[in-house]
Amino acid sequence: MMKLLRAGFRRVCKSKLPWIGLAAAFLNGVIMALNTRVICDYLDDIYLLSFFVILSVVISLMIGAEHSSGALRNMVTSGHSKATIYFSQLTVYLAFTLAAGLLYLGVFAVSMIGYDGTLPKGVLLISAVGFLLVALSYTVILVTVALLISQKAINAVACLLVVMATVFSAYALIDALGQPKMIRIVYDETDGVTTDFGTGAIEIGKDETGDGVTTVYEPNPRYIGGAARKIVEGVVYAIPYGAMLQYMDIINPCFASDEMPFTLSAEETTQLKILPFVSLAVCLFVGGVGWLCFRKKELK
Repeated sequence: MMKLLRAGFRRVCKSKLPWIGLAAAFLNGVIMALNTRVICDYLDDIYLLSFFVILSVVISLMIGAEHSSGALRNMVTSGHSKATIYFSQLTVYLAFTLAAGLLYLGVFAVSMIGYDGTLPKGVLLISAVGFLLVALSYTVILVTVALLISQKAINAVACLLVVMATVFSAYALIDALGQPKMIRIVYDETDGVTTDFGTGAIEIGKDETGDGVTTVYEPNPRYIGGAARKIVEGVVYAIPYGAMLQYMDIINPCFASDEMPFTLSAEETTQLKILPFVSLAVCLFVGGVGWLCFRKKELK
C-alpha cells in the first residue's frame, strides 16, 4: 500500500494537470470573493460548480492516463491487490481534493477580510467543513467512476456528466420541495375564463368573491408532504450538490451587508448538525460499493 501511495503522490506532483487544477481553484476562489463583495452580496453557486468541474477534469484525466498507459494493469501483475489499488488511488485524490479545497477556502477567506457583512465564525466554520466533506464525497464518486471506465475520453465525459447530473437532480428535488401547500385560483365569471394567479398560503375553504371574480384556495397536488417529504429531503442531503445548496441557503444571509443580525432557525441548526454526517456516510457507502465493483473489473 505504501509503495503505491508513494508512486501515486509522485505521479500527481510530477504531472502538470494537478498543478493547473490548483491554480484554477485559487483563481476561482478569488473571483468568487470579488463577485460576493462587489456585485452580489451573496454566494453564487456557479463558482462552487466550477470547483467540482475542476475536480472531475483532474481526476478523470489522471486516472484515464493510467488506464491508457497500462499502469493499473501493471500494478496487478506486480502482485498488488485490486483493493490496495483502489484505496491507494482514492487516498491520493482525496489528498489532492483536500489541498485544492483548503486553497480555495483560504484565498476566499483572505479576499473577504474587511467585508462589512455579518460573518458568524461558528456557522461559517461548520459550512467550510461541510464544503470540504461535499468535495470529498464528489472525489470518492469520481475516482470510482474513473477506475471503472477504461477509455480515457469516455472516462472524462462520464465524470463530467456525473457532476452535472447531481446539479440538475438537486435543483429538481429542491424545486419540488418548494411547492406551496395551497394554490390560488381566480375564476373570472365575466369572461368565463379560469386563471391560475400563482400561489398563496391560505387555509382551505377561505374563498373570496366580488365584482364577478371568485378566488378559490385549493390544495396543491404537486405539494410533497408527510413521510414522502422526509424521504425527498434525505435524498437532497445525500446528493453532494444538494448538500452544498443547503449550506449556501444557510450562510448566504451572512454576506448581505444590509440585512438584520444573522440568526439560525431551528431547521437550519438541525441541518448543520446532520449534513456533515450525511456526506461522510455517502463517502463510506460509495467507497464500499466502488471497492466491490473494482474487484470484479477486468483491467486491460
